[in-house]
Amino acid sequence: GPVTVIGRDGITAPLLVPIPLQNEQSKRADFVDWRKGGRPRPVMLPPSPVPLPGGEQWQDITPAVEEHSPPWPDKVNLLDLFTTRTPSLDALAIGVTVRENGQQDIVSASLYELMHVLNVGASGWGKSTWLRAFIWQLAMAKEPVNVVAVDVSGSEFNLLRHWEKLLYPVARTTQDAVAVLNEVSGELVKRRELFETVPLASSLTEYNRLTGQGLPPLVVLADEGAALLNESGTASYLRDAIQTARQYGIYCLLATVTATHRTIDTGIRDQFSTRLCFKTSPSSSSVVLDDRRAGELKVKGRAWAQLTGRELVQIQAPWVTRNDLIRALQPGGPERGSPATADQGKADNQAETIHEMAAEGLSPTRIAEKVFGYANGRTVDQVNKVLEATTT
Repeated sequence: GPVTVIGRDGITAPLLVPIPLQNEQSKRADFVDWRKGGRPRPVMLPPSPVPLPGGEQWQDITPAVEEHSPPWPDKVNLLDLFTTRTPSLDALAIGVTVRENGQQDIVSASLYELMHVLNVGASGWGKSTWLRAFIWQLAMAKEPVNVVAVDVSGSEFNLLRHWEKLLYPVARTTQDAVAVLNEVSGELVKRRELFETVPLASSLTEYNRLTGQGLPPLVVLADEGAALLNESGTASYLRDAIQTARQYGIYCLLATVTATHRTIDTGIRDQFSTRLCFKTSPSSSSVVLDDRRAGELKVKGRAWAQLTGRELVQIQAPWVTRNDLIRALQPGGPERGSPATADQGKADNQAETIHEMAAEGLSPTRIAEKVFGYANGRTVDQVNKVLEATTT
């Protein structure tokens, strides 16, 4: 008799063919309630053929619906994203994603929402390409911005050496990095004092709005940043900036090949509002994103991105040619000379001042406040080392 069958795809009355029952009659009969009262009853087919009374079984051979993933671009030219708009710190392009319906969307965020940024990926998979695209946007942005660049293990920032937005020459040695990051620490102290005069300002944007000033953001670019986080000379400066500087408009972008819980602990990682992971090991992906999927990426320039308040999203990173980046980097910088070249004379003057203040009976903490502008464990230790060096 007739039986109405519902296929697994939900379509009723699919094409059915009887095939001989192969001694399976008793095993699957519970799936079928054979005609009752002369009326056909629907049957939901299980994943495999269903045995029916009379030596036959019904098998659903409804053609499978082939699923197609939306097409992804293999490359995204950054300049194509700005054909109708001017680059701005309020809308920095992170990459392009593709919706389920195939529509391509630009993933973007303001500098103030974006920072800090942790950018991780194996060599050759898009980490440096994305970094160059980010620098191009800083260079072309209509708003003012200052930049500090630290690269003690490579040549990624060679093109920046005459950039007008650089405050100091690119730091290429640990000594240079320490000196530059010390200057950043000093800038942080100055900004903290400025913000104390405007209690309602909890961000750089609010400070500038309430005061009418144009205090520019300061972006610290650090290639191989994980190493700097664990280098004895630079670690404390960089960690201080990551943990406390964002409120005052000082932002850090750290790029590194890999990440472990030892090099980037969870407390530091969670300070990064934006975390990008290009092709890397599953364990490194897990450290950065709490997700191992970046270890499965197979396309250069493809990454998983975690932004504040948003779900994890896959992106194709934008790229820019070397010549386009050179044209964007207006010459005229750096604004200041290397702070490392003046360190020795500055240190001699500081030592003399420290001894004079100690002779007046000031405590190391008070001396640190007067000499360095603030007192914390590091500056108080510096004062004590100067005093101890004289007595030994």
